[in-house]
Amino acid sequence: MQYIPLSKLYYSDTDHYDTIYLQRFNSESAYRFSFEIGKNPAFMLFTPELFSLLDEIMALDKQLSQLAERLPSVAIDQYTRKCLVDEILLTNDIEGVVSTRNEINETLEETLKPTSKQKRRFYGLMQKYFLLLEHDEIPLKSCQDVRNLYNEFILTEVKEENPHNVPDGMYFRQGHVSVYSRGGKNIHDGLFPETKIITMMEQSLDFLNNTSYNALIRIAIFHYLFAYIHPFYDGNGRMTRFISSYMLSRKLHDLTGFRLSYTIKRNIDQYYKSFKITNDPKNKGDLTPFVISFFEILVRLIQELYQSVEKRSNQMDHYLELVKNHIPEENSTEINILNLLIINTLFGERGLSIQDLESITDLSASKLRAVIKVFRNDGILKINKDVRKHLYDVDLSKL
Repeated sequence: MQYIPLSKLYYSDTDHYDTIYLQRFNSESAYRFSFEIGKNPAFMLFTPELFSLLDEIMALDKQLSQLAERLPSVAIDQYTRKCLVDEILLTNDIEGVVSTRNEINETLEETLKPTSKQKRRFYGLMQKYFLLLEHDEIPLKSCQDVRNLYNEFILTEVKEENPHNVPDGMYFRQGHVSVYSRGGKNIHDGLFPETKIITMMEQSLDFLNNTSYNALIRIAIFHYLFAYIHPFYDGNGRMTRFISSYMLSRKLHDLTGFRLSYTIKRNIDQYYKSFKITNDPKNKGDLTPFVISFFEILVRLIQELYQSVEKRSNQMDHYLELVKNHIPEENSTEINILNLLIINTLFGERGLSIQDLESITDLSASKLRAVIKVFRNDGILKINKDVRKHLYDVDLSKL
């Protein structure tokens, strides 16, 4: 049975609205929290719909993990890189920040070179998303932790976009901030003053770290709370999506952490509507509609990831079989290099350079250039001439 938000029942079933609210709030299936939404104590009802969505998420995640385990590590590595570029591109896009794939890829290249002194735009974003791959711990226990993450993750971009948006409080902002719709309508006012922001952020962090609650429920509710508090003048959306991505990558398959903004962007109307419903004073602090919506987005995220990886996996099997049948076994080096290029063409973000192939195969640059020359003569390569190097993909139609 579909869960009907209280804000909708206020109009459709006015006579029973108060009774239904009290039944939900006092239900044995309700989680009642220490913080408030507006002037109402926050709560969430663990409904059959939520339970079913949780089961579906975990089952889909298991299928995705099993599929990923069957793939060569280079396929997962290159596909993760592709998803990483998508994620940063789209978390910026949701906030109206203009960035390009080429710009993000250049920043990615720099991040992979720890000796690089140049710090490109979005370097902080890229560096933090890389922590998801390395499974590094990101402290999220205190307001100082949140501010530290903000400073490392996004402060440089915020400062460049508008210096007036740099946080001016002890941890967060001192002034007012409002959220506006695309049409310019005020749809939400962030908490104010900073003392109130600090109090609710501490309560939200306590909840995020309270392991007596299901991890995915904690992630969903904290995602909402961070946006509701709106602790900074700018960068709140990118922060809450990153924190959710980080937490998801620790609970589910790594790839889920690199696909949240991408999936939110594809379901943006539902995403914004879930905030609108939950923020409505007539919803009386009920977080259930937001959690349901967040879980529905997670289901689509994992379903689409699985379908995308499975399609590429089937194509990989097909093309690797073609190579096996058309190149003599004694040419094992050629077979291995061509297989790598095929896998990267299917799973990767951009072509592989001689340097990339060196690091993957441990073959010398001269040997790799000789093999690449053979493939070029056969007309099976696509070559992208980067400023510093050539990037090689396979023209799959020529195999």
